[in-house]
Amino acid sequence: MQLDLFDQPLPHAITRLTFNQGMRLFQELHWFRTRQGKNSESLCRYIVVFFEGRSVDNIGRQDTFNLLAWLRTEKKQGGWSLIKARAIVRLMYNKLELWKEDGIVGPYDFTGVLLPRKNPTFKVPTPKPPKPQLFISPFEFRGWIKAARKAGDVVFEAAFRFALWFRLSPIDLENLNDDEIDEQAFEIRLFRRHTKTALNPGGCPQTIELTEKAWALINRCRQHRRPGEKLILNMVNKRRRFAKIRKIAREMGLRDITLSVFRRSASDHLMEQGFSKEAVADSLGHTTEKIVDFHYASKKRAPFRRQVTEELTTKFT
Repeated sequence: MQLDLFDQPLPHAITRLTFNQGMRLFQELHWFRTRQGKNSESLCRYIVVFFEGRSVDNIGRQDTFNLLAWLRTEKKQGGWSLIKARAIVRLMYNKLELWKEDGIVGPYDFTGVLLPRKNPTFKVPTPKPPKPQLFISPFEFRGWIKAARKAGDVVFEAAFRFALWFRLSPIDLENLNDDEIDEQAFEIRLFRRHTKTALNPGGCPQTIELTEKAWALINRCRQHRRPGEKLILNMVNKRRRFAKIRKIAREMGLRDITLSVFRRSASDHLMEQGFSKEAVADSLGHTTEKIVDFHYASKKRAPFRRQVTEELTTKFT
């Protein structure tokens, strides 16, 4: 079949197109004019042969998948050819829809052309299932504290200890600064950032009594920050530093986790304590609660004691 010949003459007002006619119009009015048709004539000929006798409005998304499978199996086309074939069909239908909105293009009237409801190459995105629930127990926290100490990272060791001792949310932990530490009263006074609402824009106050260990750890962290900086924890290059700690933790036999697992564990804590999704999103540093629904809203975690009791009962009965 030759692409330079119509299988039937086209009138001025186009109502129904065969795929051969649609491809020819697409090539004449757009593809060759923009000089994008280089080395694509043989691929376009394969596409036309596959859709021989089909009208443009009767082709669906499954037909596009069948075309790609036919090109891969019968014509032995590679991955780039399959991507280009799909792009050609998608662009052809996009142009036909655009020409239908414009009305008259060249000598043809596209106002009455029949097209499918959706572009046949339109791929419906399949939503990913939420990630499995990951929770870090206090026992694992202590293992990671040992790994950070072995790696020589004082700041990450302090971050793990503060998270375990103070039960601060991630955003409160990273933004802990000198203004929130009262050295005279020997306590931390802050406004919990994830509790800010329209009625209470400042957030709920929280007072944490400092211990000798926590005070010594704060002074050690102050030695590892930039001059003039007020933040207690220096989180510069935290992913590279955490990768070093992960390597040591794997050698120690700990479960391999990422930084997002710590955030997910903090969200589980907040959800179990009855905080709303908006408060959880604010505590994790997100502007909307959609990310909480998609990533953090996992199954309800059974209480730790009950879970251990059930495992021991199953094991010894």
